Amino acid sequence: MTDPLPIHESALQPAPAKPTSPDFRLWRDAPAWRNLILAAIGVSAALLALPLIESGDRAQTDVTACQSKPFPFSHQARQGQVVGFLTLEQADNAVQRTQTQLGMTINPDYLSNVRSLVHLDGGVQGSRYIYLVPQGMNVRIGDRVEVVGGLIDPNLPCHYIPALITRDLSQ
Repeated sequence: MTDPLPIHESALQPAPAKPTSPDFRLWRDAPAWRNLILAAIGVSAALLALPLIESGDRAQTDVTACQSKPFPFSHQARQGQVVGFLTLEQADNAVQRTQTQLGMTINPDYLSNVRSLVHLDGGVQGSRYIYLVPQGMNVRIGDRVEVVGGLIDPNLPCHYIPALITRDLSQ
């Protein structure tokens, strides 16, 4: 086997680059490059704007749908007796269950309220309903209270105000 011939060093070097004209401008002298840049900018702007346009229409539709729903827990003021309270875990589970059932979110002002169990006057023996105790009000087991059902919050779209105790009748 014969040894290959050595390659001369000048063969490995690239050919000298052609000097560019000092008057060459990429934007002016390369229209294909310019068109590619403009197209990329246009497509990017359209892709960014599309979700904003769609979400605005969808949000308005969702708000209208939320406000047109009948609220299942609304009723005139009623009276009953406090028979217990929910633990934090039970209260969180009840909030999640109600939000899922209604397809709405609770007004954030009512998240930390204590949840009480109330037996309504004239209700089936042993029936209990959850009513929130307003901030600053204290009720105990056995207290007679007046309650109102929940309603859709007029100030926050797709939020609800939960069923509340309005007065402590024991005092």
